[in-house]
Amino acid sequence: MNDFSDRVGFFDGEKGKSLWQFPLMKFGSGSRMEEILSHTKNVNDDRMLSLLTALLIENRVEHILSEMLPKFSALLEDTDFTFSMKLRLLESFNIIPIQLIRSAGIIRKIRNAFAHDIANIKFENLDKKLLSKLIGYREYIYRNKETKEQQTENKNSYFKSYNSLSWYCMIGLDSYIENAEAFANKFYSIDSVESIYKDNYIVNNQITDAFLKLSKGEQKIIGNFLVAKTEDDKGFFQELKPKRPFKVSR
Repeated sequence: MNDFSDRVGFFDGEKGKSLWQFPLMKFGSGSRMEEILSHTKNVNDDRMLSLLTALLIENRVEHILSEMLPKFSALLEDTDFTFSMKLRLLESFNIIPIQLIRSAGIIRKIRNAFAHDIANIKFENLDKKLLSKLIGYREYIYRNKETKEQQTENKNSYFKSYNSLSWYCMIGLDSYIENAEAFANKFYSIDSVESIYKDNYIVNNQITDAFLKLSKGEQKIIGNFLVAKTEDDKGFFQELKPKRPFKVSR
């Protein structure tokens, strides 16, 4: 079976850093990309481009979260549940590559900058630190993926830099919706829950049985656990290694 270790896709993340390293993107999903991009295809106004792309990106974030959280709609009813909170929630799941979330964060900040200053209609008038972050992160995302001429052209135009970063973010997030749907279909099911209960029941019985049979100072490995009995006839067990593909903080 191919472990995809040699895969290097535009929307891929670093292996082991998030649950999903790359999007599923079923055949035929290209039509959905065309539909997404059609909303901003002929938009040449800086402010309007910012507002539209931020709206589309927030919608993609909500779609992923709605698959992961069956009652996500209850959160949307709270007017204090902001775009920033949605991104933090998505990041906390650690399911998609972090660069997509960070790109969305930059898009969100630029959207807010336009929204809070009605007189501003150009990228050039935004805070220089924010523009520097836009240029820098856009270069990071597109590194080794374009010619030097393309790099220079995009670097010298805030509009083009923003447009290409927002494109990456919109399509990238949308492509991981397939992953979220597949995850929900597989794990939010009665069969999946019953399987977890069954596995837990079997392991618990094995651990109990091992405790009863072990002599003082002996130990035994049961599945992913080390079962032992101390010299003072007390038993304990510990998990040998995490089963998840990335580090989990407890």
